[in-house]
Amino acid sequence: VRAVLEDTSLRTSTGTEFTLRRGDRVALFPHLSVQMNPEIHEEPHKFKYDRFVNPDGTRKDFYRNGKKLKFVSMPWGAGVSTCPGRFFASAEMKLFVFLMLSHFDLELVDEEEEIPAIDISRWGFGTMQPVRDVRFRHRPRQDDVVTAC
Repeated sequence: VRAVLEDTSLRTSTGTEFTLRRGDRVALFPHLSVQMNPEIHEEPHKFKYDRFVNPDGTRKDFYRNGKKLKFVSMPWGAGVSTCPGRFFASAEMKLFVFLMLSHFDLELVDEEEEIPAIDISRWGFGTMQPVRDVRFRHRPRQDDVVTAC
């Protein structure tokens, strides 16, 4: 949320113009404008693990109206509002996944089920949640059992 410091007009990339008055409060919601926009991301409501990389592993570029976009995903915000803890949070997530995969055997309960859709009612509240739980079994890896000496 930002305060408007002087009367101004804001024009969107689609040509829509908004008049903002000094003292108005403005909140922009990037999930609708970038991350969930089908003009930018093909099938934005579907999970695609390789959405941001080319087949050769290089970073994929995204365009809208013929212009290359600088921000195509903003999980940490952008510009002066970028989260200062983003590197720590990313490291924590990677460490959690590493520890789960290295210490537990994981198995989907029903492998025939499709990946659940995203619960769009949760936009703007952190990590996107699926519409239903994904059930799985877990057990400690046998080679990971520590014996006391």
